[in-house]
Amino acid sequence: MANYIVEMDGGVHADASAAQTAITSAGASITTTFSLSLTYLISATAEQLAAISGVKYSEDADADSGLGLQNFSTHHFRYLDNRYYNTANIDGNVTESYSFSSWEPKFSGNGKTVYLVDSGINAGHVEFANATINNLHSAYGSTYTDSTGHGTSMAGLIAGENIGLARDCTIKNVKLFDQASGNISVGNVINALDAVLSDHNGSNVADVKVMCAPWTTAQNNLIDSKIGELNSANIVVVAAAGNSNDDVANYSPAGVADIITVGAHDNEFKISNFTNTAWDGGSDTTSFPNYGAAVDIFTIGENVTTCSHLSSVIYGRATGTSMSTALVAGGVAQYIEKHPGKSSNEIKETLISEGSTRGKLRLTLGTGTTGANLDLMNESVLQLDAGGSDETINFSNTFPSGRILNMQSGTTANVNLDINSTLSNIHILPFSPLAPWMSFDANTGIITADTSSLDANLSPGVFIFGIRGKTASEYVVVEEFSIGVYDSAESELTSSSQYYYDADNTEYDEAEFVTYSVAGRRNIGVTIK
Repeated sequence: MANYIVEMDGGVHADASAAQTAITSAGASITTTFSLSLTYLISATAEQLAAISGVKYSEDADADSGLGLQNFSTHHFRYLDNRYYNTANIDGNVTESYSFSSWEPKFSGNGKTVYLVDSGINAGHVEFANATINNLHSAYGSTYTDSTGHGTSMAGLIAGENIGLARDCTIKNVKLFDQASGNISVGNVINALDAVLSDHNGSNVADVKVMCAPWTTAQNNLIDSKIGELNSANIVVVAAAGNSNDDVANYSPAGVADIITVGAHDNEFKISNFTNTAWDGGSDTTSFPNYGAAVDIFTIGENVTTCSHLSSVIYGRATGTSMSTALVAGGVAQYIEKHPGKSSNEIKETLISEGSTRGKLRLTLGTGTTGANLDLMNESVLQLDAGGSDETINFSNTFPSGRILNMQSGTTANVNLDINSTLSNIHILPFSPLAPWMSFDANTGIITADTSSLDANLSPGVFIFGIRGKTASEYVVVEEFSIGVYDSAESELTSSSQYYYDADNTEYDEAEFVTYSVAGRRNIGVTIK
């Protein structure tokens, strides 16, 4: 007998009772019924497993999942200097200090939940003095602390007092692994995901929550299916793209299309040479790691200041897509606080379309060659509301950045953007213009769309444009909006392409990726003791 996790096919079995009968009729026994849909831990022989009708996915529960961390390699987790923690004084005397940038957002994730599925958290760090960290689940009994530093660093970027994007959120600590490398079973991964869903279902399911998964496993259909289920349950899943020199589609959960998969760039907006990246099929593929179109968004992932598990007052700099993933997870918590009525899928779409287009992301071409602009994508910087009255003015009183209208191909429609009356000098961004079938009246704020002339090959599709205005204090407010065009049903837009209109070439460019940033920074001094 062996332990297996099975997901039964809902298209074969009418309900859970029918699925369970199929399992027991084959001679297998059900050990655990998960909160995850039609998912069970069973005890069975290989022959009994094969005899169960209507199994969608099955995995040996005790098999190695192949889980790998995203910031423990030659690129990763380089603390500033060992002397900071080797010379720490217990009498309170200052030994070293340095400064770093701190986020100062208007929205701080207040009342929102982030599930951090990682290596545990050392909650005694000074960054967490005012944080809310609840222990939810551990693969190691009652042990929730962090012996690798990975989870502590992620938690600092999410909810740290000085370095976290969502310092007022609640982190729910899901300890999945306990070392920088090694084995973790498929069963442990499913148990962790089930704990997240069970907790979500036991609270307000209409309250969108975030799950941060800064790790990858070898691509696994069962894990991907359960990740997709969490996302559909109103949990925004944010996952690391990975740094394994391979196609992102070969990894879970990074390759799941519906979630937010995060890559890293440096402070010059060059895509880091270790991150998963889409590739255009050219001849230099051997110079690039992890090509794949499932990467949705990029943010800073090199030399990011975060906190250490080695002491309550030690900080360091770390690099990797884990860093980027934690930052985006914190940003999502901010966004949920600002727009609590949006679903997880709406949040993903807005997150990767909001902001100001800044040109092209640049890809580093192997060792020694940098700054190559391969025209991969338009780069859009997401500006989450930051501190300061002028910086937080929205372009529209009614619409956040993102979709303002869905309409059927061949029809005409209009929408009033309800422009903030404090703004002046309002105009369409020349590098993110309206499509030829759109028009905008800056005086009334009305967008008119006539899709009768739209190329049928572009429908269904989502068409993005940018508008800017200026505050009385000369701050520039930029928002990107979009109009969705479908053929017969709005549901077609869920998986449709997104387009920018290239006025210079009079053609539509498909928007594959954007990068993410947060407005509002202040420099603070951090004392190392």
